[in-house]
Amino acid sequence: MDKLFLTVLNMSLTASYVIAFVIAIRLFLKKFPKNFSYLLWIAVLFRLICPFSFDSIVSLIPKNVNIPQDIAYMPKPEINSGITVIDSAVNNVLPSPPINQIASANPMQIWLAIGEAVWLIGITTLLIYSVITTVKLYSKLRNAKHIKDNIYLVNGFKTPFVFGIIYPKVYLPDRLLESEKSYVLLHEQTHIKRLDHIVKLIFFIATCIHWFNPLAWIAFYLMGEDMELSCDEKVVKQMGSSIKKEYSSSLLSMSTGKRILGGSPIAFGENNTKDRIKNVLNYKKPKFWVIVILIFVIIAVGIGLMTNPKNDKSVTVSNEDKISAYLKENSINTFSLYYELLDFNISDYQEKVVGGKIEAIFSYTIVHKNYDRDPDTVQYIKEAKERGDKNYQTYYDEYLQPQNMNFFLKAVIDEYNTITLYSKNPAIESEKWHQVEMSDFVIGKITEEHESENINRNEPIENNIAEYISYDYENRSIYIAGLKIFEEFGTEEFEYANEGSARIINDENAIEFFITVSTGLVPGAGSITGPDVYFKMALDTNEIVEKKLTHAPNYAEIAKLNPEHINPDSIQYSEKIIELSDERIIEIGEYLKEFILEVESKLDYFTYED
Repeated sequence: MDKLFLTVLNMSLTASYVIAFVIAIRLFLKKFPKNFSYLLWIAVLFRLICPFSFDSIVSLIPKNVNIPQDIAYMPKPEINSGITVIDSAVNNVLPSPPINQIASANPMQIWLAIGEAVWLIGITTLLIYSVITTVKLYSKLRNAKHIKDNIYLVNGFKTPFVFGIIYPKVYLPDRLLESEKSYVLLHEQTHIKRLDHIVKLIFFIATCIHWFNPLAWIAFYLMGEDMELSCDEKVVKQMGSSIKKEYSSSLLSMSTGKRILGGSPIAFGENNTKDRIKNVLNYKKPKFWVIVILIFVIIAVGIGLMTNPKNDKSVTVSNEDKISAYLKENSINTFSLYYELLDFNISDYQEKVVGGKIEAIFSYTIVHKNYDRDPDTVQYIKEAKERGDKNYQTYYDEYLQPQNMNFFLKAVIDEYNTITLYSKNPAIESEKWHQVEMSDFVIGKITEEHESENINRNEPIENNIAEYISYDYENRSIYIAGLKIFEEFGTEEFEYANEGSARIINDENAIEFFITVSTGLVPGAGSITGPDVYFKMALDTNEIVEKKLTHAPNYAEIAKLNPEHINPDSIQYSEKIIELSDERIIEIGEYLKEFILEVESKLDYFTYED
């Protein structure tokens, strides 16, 4: 919803410039036929309803006018309206996100949520009102007398009007003089022929969407005025100047002062009588060369208003730099509460254009430290200390060393320079990209998708298969650190630790296993590095339901970034994967299932339910 709301705000901001320009041009066209002024409102309607456009060197829109899509997460939220005074006033009151309060709500997000709610309430109110008034008007027209074709005679109304969408009808007041019918009908039929009833409806809906923008309502009013004036000119042009006085008298007698009949946007009658009479009396058919020039001007102005300005290539920031800046900003906002962030790096960057949008695929690395957190609060380190584990000091020292968070991402940049992130497992070719935000990688969110990691580690289990195992009876899961069996995860090749979990899923009658092997290439990397193994196996059939084998990161690239933290002899493990056949996975799954069942059989508080 945030993205939609901000897109509407940006559309409204751009449309405001177009409306202001059309109003200005409209003054210069005051003495010319109103057809030309009416055509200019197409550019306004386009900007109000269309969220995208094309770049052009003749664009009349200011450059870089936008409200950032990630404004809620910016360290210092800012808009760029193109008007310094407005920008300064608005930006000074925009709230910044809290820095040190983890649980605090972002005030900018609250503002957006309130704005979205008010916006939706406004739209709903206007649409409901319009539907009610339209229904009421329809009920009043049920007794109208059919004359011929789409023409009806109705009493109780002072002015003729058009009502309907697919099959629009012309309703004439019953007191209309016979001498007036010809040019009144021509006027109303011109509306229908030009599809003015459709244009009016679409413009009204667009105005409802942008109801908060006063310029949108001004545009709706002036567009309706030009619509009527141009129809009047059509009548005079076709029937001759001799009817000017009679036509003007009829306009005066049928005047209601109402713009939208009965509040319904699909029924509109005659309005602005004074200007219409004045325009009718002063109308003169322009010369041919004037018409040609005006057509050229209208086309040029229309293109200029409906296209976006081309970026100056000399100052254009590369897409990679845009993505890098976006990721850095969002990474700081997401992870700085948990880590000391040292560096950010994009590697293996590949870019292409798909459907007019930029798509970039790359690896992203965040280098961080954990100085702000007491290492003894990390459970497995604390428990290693308490039991006198000989490796405690190694765990402790490694925890304080710079570590890496590695991501495989896709970034899509649209025509508004809005960046959307996607993620997937690069080791699984068939896996689809799914939309993410950097905040999705916070451990608290990850555990919602990988419940096997949400482990109660307060029940250590004595065993000879791992350095440490704990049991969580609520989730029927075990936490594993330093697995000694299964040579694929052992310490000989990769030298150091592994960490993961296994659990029995009652609802699915399956066992799930996840483990990360630390290569020791980046001290303390633990579960952040890889390679990773994940599988899910049906208990009754031993069928492998799901399997993910994830490569280790490219340590050669990491070494370029932080060579002091990489063992040059270990570069060989870059992008290493743990090879597991389906048969081997079944063996491991069966072993872990039996181990969990054995643990459960020894616990007094566990009750197994079939």
